[in-house]
Amino acid sequence: MSNARWHEVCALEDLIEGAGVAALIGGRQLALFQVHGRVYALDNYDPASRANVLSRGLTGNLQGERVVASPIYKNHFVLASGRCIEDPTFNVSAYPTRVTDGRVFVESPDRWRRTRLVVAGNGMAGMRTVEELLKLGIADRFSITVFGAEPRGNYNRILLSPVLSGEQQADDIMLHRPNWYTRRGITLHSGDPIVAIDRKRRTVRSRSGRRFRA
Repeated sequence: MSNARWHEVCALEDLIEGAGVAALIGGRQLALFQVHGRVYALDNYDPASRANVLSRGLTGNLQGERVVASPIYKNHFVLASGRCIEDPTFNVSAYPTRVTDGRVFVESPDRWRRTRLVVAGNGMAGMRTVEELLKLGIADRFSITVFGAEPRGNYNRILLSPVLSGEQQADDIMLHRPNWYTRRGITLHSGDPIVAIDRKRRTVRSRSGRRFRA
């Protein structure tokens, strides 16, 4: 059984060449663009600014790709894939489109309910997993919460020795500062590690007593 379906969005004549139009499908905002006769659909949500603004961006070509530039921080998103050229952790989802009898259709998942994802540990391995989700453009499918023992963001533990010896400052080895999580909609509980995991109930408990259901 397919887990996706086609949604009728608008008439093709409603789209203006080179410009974007916002559409609401299943409670989710999408940005539609018609460029050189082809229709593209991306999430309207710009991860960098955390605002639904991509439909207001300017389209063009960059590095051999057709892109839209966010009107706020000017990041460029590839229309065919949703890849952010400047920062792959800001990738967005792209959706198949088709035009039938002059009507535009977009294929999207039946359910856009975000799955809760709990990351136990704010170290390099855990954050690499989160980065990969962001780069794949599927992080918006998850509500991500990170618990870490350190009272700060993620840092490069390989370079910890130079900091302890005084050759470098702690700020020099930071990989993900607190605002990195905030800008990507990730909840960080620093200084509060996971101390118990109940796989059957799908819950975790942190040292401070927080209980979280995944």
